[in-house]
Amino acid sequence: MNRSFFKYLLIAVAVCSAATVSDVQAYASVEAPFNDLSNREVALAKQVFTTLMRVEPKTTQADIDRQYDNLNEFLAHLRKKQQKYRSEKRFLSYFFYKVHRKFLKQYRPHTTFHELLEQGSYDCVTGTALYALLLDALGISYQVEEFPFHVYLKVVTTKADTFMIESTDPQGGWVTSPAEQERRFAFYSQATEQEGEEYFRYDFTIAETINLSQLVGLSYFNEAVANYNQRNIQQAVRLLSQAERLYASPRTASFRALVSSVAQNN
Repeated sequence: MNRSFFKYLLIAVAVCSAATVSDVQAYASVEAPFNDLSNREVALAKQVFTTLMRVEPKTTQADIDRQYDNLNEFLAHLRKKQQKYRSEKRFLSYFFYKVHRKFLKQYRPHTTFHELLEQGSYDCVTGTALYALLLDALGISYQVEEFPFHVYLKVVTTKADTFMIESTDPQGGWVTSPAEQERRFAFYSQATEQEGEEYFRYDFTIAETINLSQLVGLSYFNEAVANYNQRNIQQAVRLLSQAERLYASPRTASFRALVSSVAQNN
């Protein structure tokens, strides 16, 4: 059920050259229901989608356009299904499993959104981002819940029912039981990284409700961590700057201090 992520090693590293990352353009918060809900045929939020894809430096505009069109084609299928379901709960159950079967093939830590769409590899940040993008376009309200080593979605229906979407749990990630939701919340709130002197320890707690823009920031943060662990310090610094523009948090500040210290000593 739970997968470790957001972990970074305290290892001696050397400054390495790295490719540049395209600047992330500012875009409006997408916490509110997607665009004009009277028009169900509007497309996915293109700028949010583009920003997610640009986490991977090798992503081309052709890649973005192709995958954007593919995802909108799938969205059209979901809209048709949404209209046929009388129960919002039943549609959301269908939605969770359909998305997972089609896109989320193999869990792998520190996976970019580009890799998710091209290869089917995902982690909880990119998997959650995919669900959030589609829920926005379908006009379904949700919240992103962030913890030290995990994120998931809390979906709120028009009847004020609350359900959980857990992207890293293919079989049981559609959680309707209030008791099970509370159990998982408690588990993620208290979870700590595996023991070992190499692993970084947070000296603060994380249990936040964030929006999609901030979730995209976490995707940049994860890639910064991956580059740091690969000793690509310059690239890690660039990606961390992108992450901070989207979501400045104690997490990014803590990692900034670590990366700055390493950079100064090399």
